Amino acid sequence: MEADEVDAQQRFEIEVTTPEGASLAILTLAGEVDMSSAHEIDAVVAVVAGWNETTDVVIDLSGVSFIDSSGIAALLRCRQELDDAGIGFNVIGAQGMPLNVLRITGVLPYLSKPTTTANIQSA
Repeated sequence: MEADEVDAQQRFEIEVTTPEGASLAILTLAGEVDMSSAHEIDAVVAVVAGWNETTDVVIDLSGVSFIDSSGIAALLRCRQELDDAGIGFNVIGAQGMPLNVLRITGVLPYLSKPTTTANIQSA
């Protein structure tokens, strides 16, 4: 593994918690959401969506310091996949540069429009 790959992996973290059992999954992202980490979001959401008990997925961006078009594309794919599966979805906690990028690109209303039944504040 090259040094750049190691650095990229160290800059991104994803944690899954299920405070209401497996029906609600909160994915807390931290670091940089970009081309090197977008596939991890896709993979984790696919796993969580495959749990029989999952009814809602919330992605918390409060720990994200950077997001690029690959990260935005991953969030949009997740929204579509979960909508198609009938699973609620919401993005919360975006701040600073990531919040500005989501606003400027026009995707924030789509991503933060809660379809979840969970009582969690939007971005």
